[in-house]
Amino acid sequence: MNSKAGWSAVALWAGVMAAGADELAEAGRRIMKAHEGSVVTLQLVISQEMSMSGRQAGREEEKTEVTGTLIDPSGLVVASLVTTDPGDLMANLMGAGSGMPEGMQFQTTIKDAKVRLGDGRELPCRVVLRDKDLDLIFFRVAQKPEAALPAVAPAEAGVAQALDEVIVVNRMGHVAGRSVAAAVSRISAVVEKPRKYYAIGQDTGMAGLGSPVFTPDGKYLGMMALRSVPAQGRPGMSAMLGG
Repeated sequence: MNSKAGWSAVALWAGVMAAGADELAEAGRRIMKAHEGSVVTLQLVISQEMSMSGRQAGREEEKTEVTGTLIDPSGLVVASLVTTDPGDLMANLMGAGSGMPEGMQFQTTIKDAKVRLGDGRELPCRVVLRDKDLDLIFFRVAQKPEAALPAVAPAEAGVAQALDEVIVVNRMGHVAGRSVAAAVSRISAVVEKPRKYYAIGQDTGMAGLGSPVFTPDGKYLGMMALRSVPAQGRPGMSAMLGG
């Protein structure tokens, strides 16, 4: 009798968990549909230059695509700065005691930028602000669009606590037709100082940078960025992977 009762309880609990998962999936699909237009692709031509003690040591130019989030209907887009300028991240990871030559510097210049909207339109844009401390870079379309663009509402941002589930909405690369995608993650910690930000589970990876994050009830929580500080001495493998 006790064994049968135990199995019944397990089966009931599994059913409750499945129902909760279905509700979360349905909420995620609604969020994807409602906000897919606010997740855009930034098409960039970037020039990267390395110098030693003021002398050029190498230079290359490449085309790249990164994810951005429309935060204003007039065409203001925010993205993760490190996806467009990884120089500071490289220096921080390598650390002062890593053998990095003294006087080595990295400089990145965005020579051309376009915002590719979800409907395929490409709008020229320009950089208007960089914030290295917050890992943010802002772009504004060159000409005001004829109609308001679909944007998230930062002023109506939601709140979350540690271990809360969140929905990350992303846009895939050109190989996947730049289709909109979503993932469920959890808030692993709420950091209050030096300013408040949410640490999100690492399952989304670097590919999630620049993507908007929503609470299950559809409120905008923020945009995924990467915060780094200079390593102390020679960094270990754990620091390189996620410290």
